[in-house]
Amino acid sequence: MKQRVLRLLFQAAQTSKEIIYFVRWLVSFLMTAKGHSRIRIRKKVIIVGNGPGVAYFPFARLKGKYDFCCVNWFALNSEDFMRIRPRYYVLIDPAFFKESEKNSRLWEVFHTVDWPMYLISYSNITFPVKNKYVKQLGMNRNYYGGEFNFLKKFVFNRNTGTCGYQNVIVCAIFFFIMNRAGDVYLTGVENDWHKEYVIGEDNRIYRECVHFYGRERLKMEMFQKGDFYRCIYEYYMTMYQYHILGQYAGANKIRIYNTTQNSYIDVFEKCGVDKLF
Repeated sequence: MKQRVLRLLFQAAQTSKEIIYFVRWLVSFLMTAKGHSRIRIRKKVIIVGNGPGVAYFPFARLKGKYDFCCVNWFALNSEDFMRIRPRYYVLIDPAFFKESEKNSRLWEVFHTVDWPMYLISYSNITFPVKNKYVKQLGMNRNYYGGEFNFLKKFVFNRNTGTCGYQNVIVCAIFFFIMNRAGDVYLTGVENDWHKEYVIGEDNRIYRECVHFYGRERLKMEMFQKGDFYRCIYEYYMTMYQYHILGQYAGANKIRIYNTTQNSYIDVFEKCGVDKLF
């Protein structure tokens, strides 16, 4: 009897949480800009993170066989941008939403694009890129939390809600699941940030970022003394969102493979790059 009561209380609590998540999503959905309609994706896709493994990825041998999706500063730091001519490019970090010298250089690179490319961000963001070959697409950012279910599949598939975009790779994967990409491959997504954090003698948080184009030490300005738990929580949320994406991909019959060696993403099937040939 006691176990049954506890089970009923747990189910009631879970149901209450789902109702709260739904109401929050509904309010945000009614108040914000809508996202783009789905597009047709004809080829298998490789999502390119900026981790160190990208330095050894065989781009030249795969050009033409796959569509590539790049993120963040890839276009400024790799000669491969002009060689692989990515069809998709995702930017969701707030750093890209303000004027800066570095952003201006990125827009200049995009102005030289002479192939069809989708520039993907939030539905209320427009980048200063005037190029007939670059089409900007808007992702809905209305958070719909909780465990994955049929209602979330319905909402996600219509670009009216999301499991959250804790980082740009989460957003890119969500985009391709929503648009029924078929097979999706990941590279350069080590996601081992927990090894990069450093607590200074001033108790401020620093991060020794390792990318395929080099290393940089960043002071995490958004965090104050005593905020390291927030870093761990954001890392947890990233992994949790991968968990939701794994279920979402299965529901849409999308296969996702991670070719990154020593990656901490344990949701998607791992494989070697030889699977790409």
